[in-house]
Amino acid sequence: MKKTVKTVALLGAVVMTFSAVPCAFADVAASAVTSASLSASTSRTIKYGRVTAINGNKITLALGTFSQGGMNGTPPEMPTGGQQGTPPEMPADGQQGTPPGMPSGGQQGTPPEKPSGDQQGTPPEKPDGDGKGAGNGFTESGKSVILTLSSSKLLTKNGSSAEVSDIAVGDILKLTYNSGGKISGIEILSTQGMGKPGGQGSMGSTSMELSAKYTVSSGSKKVTSKTITDSNSDENAVLVTGGGKFALTDVNIKKTGDTSSEDGSNFYGLNAAVAVQADSTAVISGGKIVTDSEGSNAVFATGENAKVTVTGTTIYTKGNSSRCLDATYGGTVTGSDLVIKTLGAHCAPLATDRGGGTVTVSDSKLYSSGDGSPCIYSTGDISAASCTGKATGAQIAVVEGKNSITLDKCTLIGAGKNGVMLYQSTSGDADVGTAVFNCKDSSLKTTSTGPMFYITNTDAVINLENTKLVFSSGVLIDTAGNSTNNWGREGENGGNVTLNAAKQTLKGDITCDSISSAEINLSAGSSLTGAIDTANTGDVSVTLDSTSKWNVTADSYVTAITDADGTYSNIISNGHTIYYSASDSRNSALGGRTVTLSDGGRLVPVK
Repeated sequence: MKKTVKTVALLGAVVMTFSAVPCAFADVAASAVTSASLSASTSRTIKYGRVTAINGNKITLALGTFSQGGMNGTPPEMPTGGQQGTPPEMPADGQQGTPPGMPSGGQQGTPPEKPSGDQQGTPPEKPDGDGKGAGNGFTESGKSVILTLSSSKLLTKNGSSAEVSDIAVGDILKLTYNSGGKISGIEILSTQGMGKPGGQGSMGSTSMELSAKYTVSSGSKKVTSKTITDSNSDENAVLVTGGGKFALTDVNIKKTGDTSSEDGSNFYGLNAAVAVQADSTAVISGGKIVTDSEGSNAVFATGENAKVTVTGTTIYTKGNSSRCLDATYGGTVTGSDLVIKTLGAHCAPLATDRGGGTVTVSDSKLYSSGDGSPCIYSTGDISAASCTGKATGAQIAVVEGKNSITLDKCTLIGAGKNGVMLYQSTSGDADVGTAVFNCKDSSLKTTSTGPMFYITNTDAVINLENTKLVFSSGVLIDTAGNSTNNWGREGENGGNVTLNAAKQTLKGDITCDSISSAEINLSAGSSLTGAIDTANTGDVSVTLDSTSKWNVTADSYVTAITDADGTYSNIISNGHTIYYSASDSRNSALGGRTVTLSDGGRLVPVK
């Protein structure tokens, strides 16, 4: 569901004084902005918000109530926003045995119902609206504001003056209003102590103090043929920290006990079965890892030079927000010969989260059945080779922000609202940049009724080589803005994608809205059968080398068309017309001419 977003301009001494221009709220609808001053009769003088994104001096806040040490508050009146959503009920006992067979071309089941209005539906891997669960007594109201901090004059932290750079994603801001309805102070409240009391983590930091049933904090240790069981909340079964090295051979690990902080679990490995922190190493061979609790990831590497190697291990997770292999803040997980299964919501078998990480897996089987649980979810760099996988409640794969997924010789099946999604959320978990999806010698199938590839609120590159694509929607690529999930500002959050295809057979249409673009490059004997931008709304260009073909299935509109075959004989028009921009310099070879194609269609210039 889309949250209502407002902008708040905080005008300090650097720009102008409060007495000259009052603080104001402005509704954001598409690209139009209007303002309305807060009245002096504001009923409360203290408001609270959790920082969800930072872009220079623009701070996005999720408003809500906050209680810590006797403090509490209510957000100012704002238009109604979306609900945060509740994870689906856990699968019943008896569904937690051996994973079902891997993809074989049969029917893969029907995806759960998702909100209508956009191709993407519920955000994969994350709750509606990118809410991550604030912890620390903060409860979101479903409403957001954007603060523009033109001066640090109003900021304090721990009783002292503070700078804008002191604000981190996840911080709680206390906004104090004077009797005139103007913001007179902003306090950055401590978010220390997420999860276990005394913990040293917050959404703005890169580490957290963890505790465990079995800890290796220095030196090298080995354990063989044992069972490690942990049932305490907010505790790891195994923790490797302080530069320690731990080898586990044929060890069975059982973890229960729910997390008290979803953020602590997602970002820092709180409550994971195995957590490895910066400069530490774990090597796991054989055995089995099972978690049956909320926020209990199986294997978690967090921090620079945190390294985990897992070989020949069976891994099941049964609770929500419990991924199998996960890396954050520069951690690395390498796996091979694994059987991986997740049952809960927001549980991608292979995942990275805040701060990025690297996960590399080969010769393994991946299975997920929960809502928002694609086979792979990347806010870092994830590679899979010779793997099979099936997600029955979400996409095949998702890349968020400036990150990547690379597949080689994989067979993956997904459901959800689209096959593969590349996007930028406003959660602050992924840097803004180009999302990259590489796929070679593989097979991707979706049971979705949506497009094979969906791109929104980001730049993206898709590299395909000799990959089979199976989908029923007839839409190969949809690049467009969105209106339901608060991914960027509506009306300005289109997608820009480059598709590079080599030795590739493509079937399906390319759709593009007015705030988006697509560049289609066909080479090395590739072919595209489909129509391009039939609604004439977007900016799409096509480039063909002399070995590639475009089989046109309906009248199409392209901004530019570049063809190494100067006769255009590799465009099979089927009598359809292709309209191109006469003013675009990339069409110089056409010289503004109308070209009649061999089978009756035409290339026609338009202004």
